[in-house]
Amino acid sequence: NDAVYRGVVPGQAISAASLSPVVSSVATLRLQLKTKAPRIFVAGYYTSGDGGGGLYWYDSSDTTSVDNGGTIIVAADGARWKLAWQNYITVKQFGAKADNATDNSTAILAAIAYSKLSGAELVFTDGIYRHAQAFLFDWTGSRTRCFGKVTLRCTGSLSYAVGFDGGASSGTIYDVRFCPGNPPTIDAPSC
Repeated sequence: NDAVYRGVVPGQAISAASLSPVVSSVATLRLQLKTKAPRIFVAGYYTSGDGGGGLYWYDSSDTTSVDNGGTIIVAADGARWKLAWQNYITVKQFGAKADNATDNSTAILAAIAYSKLSGAELVFTDGIYRHAQAFLFDWTGSRTRCFGKVTLRCTGSLSYAVGFDGGASSGTIYDVRFCPGNPPTIDAPSC
């Protein structure tokens, strides 16, 4: 329910002070002052409801972490806003757009790096994700999950568009079509 996502524990009394402020995008989060609130709910990466965002908290002890575009957002005042831990991360929380137009290379590579570092499951949701850079799924103890019909479409002329490392027996991926920039399309049904 909305209260849980806004930082309220179920069964806890709700007051105006216990609710986290809500902003529409990560860009708006970057403009928030660290003195505004200890937690801020971001309703989307670019716009409310686009699949990005989440509950972020201000880490007052951190002054050096680099902005990774997803789980660590550095605001204009130097505050480090961190995405509340969950056991999964979506590529949309790193700014990917499943619109068959945007080059999602940076967002997907950042999400893969975070997933590998944290052990969080990497999630792609319905849509066509274009990318111009190759990326490698390292399946050593990690999982990648796709919800809906997901297409990863390479727009460059690369020696490979998507690679897998670490042994497929330790990872899960399903319902994905891997589409090189030119035909033929390679379909990857459930593994």
